[in-house]
Amino acid sequence: ADMDIFTIKYLQAPYPKPSSLKFSSSGKHLKLMWQDNTINEEGFKIYRSFSGTNFQLIGTTPQNTSAFVDTTANIELEYQYKIVATNQAGILASDIFSYTFSGIMGNKTGVFPNYIDVSGDQSCRIVIGENDSVEIKIYDVKGNLVKLFPRQPYQAGGYQVWDGSIQGGKKTGSGIYLIKIQGDRINREFKLIIKK
Repeated sequence: ADMDIFTIKYLQAPYPKPSSLKFSSSGKHLKLMWQDNTINEEGFKIYRSFSGTNFQLIGTTPQNTSAFVDTTANIELEYQYKIVATNQAGILASDIFSYTFSGIMGNKTGVFPNYIDVSGDQSCRIVIGENDSVEIKIYDVKGNLVKLFPRQPYQAGGYQVWDGSIQGGKKTGSGIYLIKIQGDRINREFKLIIKK
């Protein structure tokens, strides 16, 4: 007798993503808490980014965990976090959340953070702590001017972002840099360490 052959395909429904991510900060520590919606994960991987791309793994947690403490976050920077549920088969589900870590800084003139890795799209904020019109100059250890932000007015708490870019958008090399902030009221110098 003739036989008909049928192919049956089982379509696996998408796994639910981690959701409802919340943040709480204590000093320089940032706690992430999410809702675990996956029933067969073996753990979670936590990734962090400064640009929404180039996510870097910063930690892992065991299964049925819904919290992680980021001890390396820097205040006053916006991060994107990716919470990934995984098992031996790979990635089950993930989602991306954004958060600006506002630590205890206030309107204080300074460079935050004072150590950045430009290969990972990190950047620093040069914060102006009071109303002033300032010029920002950045020098390498040999005294060469590598970056100039022309004089302009800032409100207290205003800032200038620098990601290590110099002429032509090229990233500067690893080393120690001196940031000079000069204005009518402010005349300060700060060191910044860059890794590339």
